[in-house]
Amino acid sequence: MKTVTILLSLTFLLIILPVNALVILDSFDKQVYNSGDKLFLNGEFIRDVDTRGYLNFNLQCGNNSARIATILVDTDKADKQKFSQLVLVPRNVNGECEIEIKLTDESTGETIEVTKMVGITITDELNADFAINKNKFQLGETLELMGNVNKKDNSLASGSAAIYFNIENQTIFLDSVTFNNGELEYKRDLGFIPPGEYNVDVELFDNFGNKKFLEDLYLISISGNLKMTSNFDKSIYDPGNNVILSGSVYGLNNAILNNVEVDVLIDGKTYENLVLQDSNFYSINYPLAKNIKSGKHAIIVNTKADGGNYGKETLNFTVTQIPTKLNLDVKSSSFIPGEEVFFSLNLIDQAGDNIEDTINVALLNKDNKIVSSGIFTDNGKLKIPEMSKPNTWKVKAEKYGLNDEAAITIKEYTKLETELNGDKLTIKNIGNIKYKGPLTVIAGSLEKNKNIVLGSGENKEIDLKDLLPNGIFDLKIPTSGKEFKNVAINKPKSMFSGLSSGFDSLTGNVAKNVEGPSRKFGLGFLLLILVGCTLFLVFRRKMDNGRKPSYENLSKMKTNKMDILEEPRKESPYVHREQPVHRQPVEYGKATQEDIDDFKRRMVKNLQEENQKKSWNQFVNQQKDSMNEDNKPKGGMFNMF
Repeated sequence: MKTVTILLSLTFLLIILPVNALVILDSFDKQVYNSGDKLFLNGEFIRDVDTRGYLNFNLQCGNNSARIATILVDTDKADKQKFSQLVLVPRNVNGECEIEIKLTDESTGETIEVTKMVGITITDELNADFAINKNKFQLGETLELMGNVNKKDNSLASGSAAIYFNIENQTIFLDSVTFNNGELEYKRDLGFIPPGEYNVDVELFDNFGNKKFLEDLYLISISGNLKMTSNFDKSIYDPGNNVILSGSVYGLNNAILNNVEVDVLIDGKTYENLVLQDSNFYSINYPLAKNIKSGKHAIIVNTKADGGNYGKETLNFTVTQIPTKLNLDVKSSSFIPGEEVFFSLNLIDQAGDNIEDTINVALLNKDNKIVSSGIFTDNGKLKIPEMSKPNTWKVKAEKYGLNDEAAITIKEYTKLETELNGDKLTIKNIGNIKYKGPLTVIAGSLEKNKNIVLGSGENKEIDLKDLLPNGIFDLKIPTSGKEFKNVAINKPKSMFSGLSSGFDSLTGNVAKNVEGPSRKFGLGFLLLILVGCTLFLVFRRKMDNGRKPSYENLSKMKTNKMDILEEPRKESPYVHREQPVHRQPVEYGKATQEDIDDFKRRMVKNLQEENQKKSWNQFVNQQKDSMNEDNKPKGGMFNMF
C-alpha cells in the first residue's frame, strides 16, 4: 500500500480545548507506521476547572476509526496532569489518520470537549527483495529462493510466506515458508512435478497483518526430458550380422542425473535393461538372426532418471533382402501348338517373404534351345509356336543364380486352315502331324467329301468347280471351322449346258436314284428329247439361211422405206380429229390423275414380271439342290442305261 507522508513536522503538539482545557502532546518519533508498530503517547493535561473524566484517543482514518488509548484525568483547577502510554497501531485502519481526543465526564459519560489534530500515516505494506539460484531446472533439482522482509521503517519483519507455482494463470502447486527477523530462505526439490513454464508468485504476511504480494516474481522452466545421442556402427546389415548401438544420456543445462536406467526394445521386445552407475554412456551388441525379415527394424531406447525424468528415442536400421529360393508354378502340363503357357513366379528371401523383382523365364524345346523368353515379375505367359512337333519341353526361370523349371508336353495336334480365293479353296495343315482324311465341304444342302493327305506345314489347292454345280452358295468347312458367304461356282459352258439347266425339273429328281427301276426309261426319254432338239435347231438354222435376203433386195427395201418416209403425209378422210382442247398450264412438281393411273399400271406390270422370275428361279434352285453329284453313276452318260 502507498504511504502518505505527513505534511507538517511537529516538535510538540499543543491542543487547546474549549473551556480553558489544554493538552500538550509530545511529537511522534516517525511519521509512517505499519500495523503493529508501537505508538508512544506522552503529554500533559491542564484545565481551569476541577475535572474528573477520561481522555479518549481515537485514530480516524477515512471511514474507519479505532481507539488506541484511554487516560483517566483528575485535576483541580489549573493543575497539570502528565500522561504517558505506549500503544500498538491496529491493523483495521489504514491511510492518513487524524488523532481525535475526546474528554468525557466520568460520572455522566457525557462528552465535555472534542478536538482533532493532524496525525500520522498508517500502512500494512511490507518491503521485500528476493534472489533465486537459477531459472531453468531439471526434474529432481532443487530450487532455492532467498529474501529479506522489512517494514516501512526498515525494521525486520517476521511472519510467513506463501509461494505459488502457476502455469497459464492456473496454480499447479503452492508451498509456504516462515521468515524471522526479516530473513526468508526457501528450498524445494523439483522432483515428480509436472514439467513446464512456471510463473512464481510470493505473498508475505507478518505477525501483525502487514503484507506484500509479489506477482510474477520469477519465470522458471522445469524440464522432465532426457536428451540422448545414439548411433549405430552402420546403417545396413546382412542377416547374421551384429548390430552395435552406443549412446549417452544427459539432462538440460548439464544437470546432474542420478540412477539413470536404459531399456532397449528391438522390434517391440525388450532386449536389454541397463543401470548407468558412473557415467551416462551405454552400448549394446545385438546379433541378427539368419532368417530375420528384411527392411526396416526399429530400436526404441527408453531412459529414466531420479525425479521423474524420462527420455525416448527411436532409431531404425535396415536388413538386406537376400534371395534364397525361386519357385516356378506352371498352370498346366500339356499343350498344343499355338497355346499359351501360363505360370506364376515367386522369388523368396531369407525370411520366406516375396521379393519384388524381375525374373527371366524361357521356353526350351527338346534340344534345350530357347524357343521364346521374357522378363516377368509375378505372373506371365509364353506362347508355343505353331506346328511345334510333339515332344517334351520345359519352362525355366532364373534370377540371382537361383533357378527352377517345369516339364511340359507338346501334344499331337491336327488342324487344317482354309482360305478361299474365288472358287479355289486352299487347305493348309497347321497341325504338328501329317493329316490324312476327308475334307468336308457343305454348300447349302449339298455335302461333298474329298480325301486329302498333307504333311505338317504343307498346303493344297482344290478347285470347287470339281466338287459343286454352278450356283451361288454359302460354304461351311467343318474341318477348319471356316464359313464363306455367297461363293459363285461357274463351270465352263458346253453345248448341252443350256438344255441341262432347262431340264433341271426333270433331271433333278431322276438323277438321285440311278439304280431305280424307272431310271433307265426316264434317261432314255431325256436322250430322245435332246437329240430331237438338236435336229430341230440344225434344221431351223438352214431354213433361216435360205430365207436370208440378198444385198440388192436389201438395198431396194431401204430405198423404198426412205421414199415412204419422205412422202408427204396425207390425211385420211376417215380420221376424226378432235377439236383442240385448251389445257391448263402444266404445274411442274404436281402429278395429274392421268399420271397417277399410268404409274400404277406400270408398277403392277413390273411386280408381275418380277414374281414370275422369282418363281422360275426358285423352281430351278430347288431342282439343283436336289442333285448330289456323289450319287451319279461313273463312266459317262451312256452308263446311265
